[in-house]
Amino acid sequence: MRQYREFTDSSGMAWNVYRVEPRVVSESLTRLRATLPPIETERRQAWLLFESRGGDRRRLAPVPSRWDEDCPMSEIAQWCAAAEPIPPAPFRREADRYLPEDRDR
Repeated sequence: MRQYREFTDSSGMAWNVYRVEPRVVSESLTRLRATLPPIETERRQAWLLFESRGGDRRRLAPVPSRWDEDCPMSEIAQWCAAAEPIPPAPFRREADRYLPEDRDR
């Protein structure tokens, strides 16, 4: 199973790509999660983290089925383009204060 790759996109930006595996949680935390409002289930499965040398970060879930294959850099660049941008930490904390249904209001 591949954990890391590097590629350069069409603009010349170098990227590092990491496969992130969520940690296994205890049974009690699993039961607690079942009582909470549902969140994106993709956060509980493996995903890809794209980090550019320029400081941009992106997240793609789930991991594409071809990740472990020798796929061309152009395909990895397409995954990067489709990945969600990850805002800097202060902005993530602000967004986490609201439940998903509150964000649409």
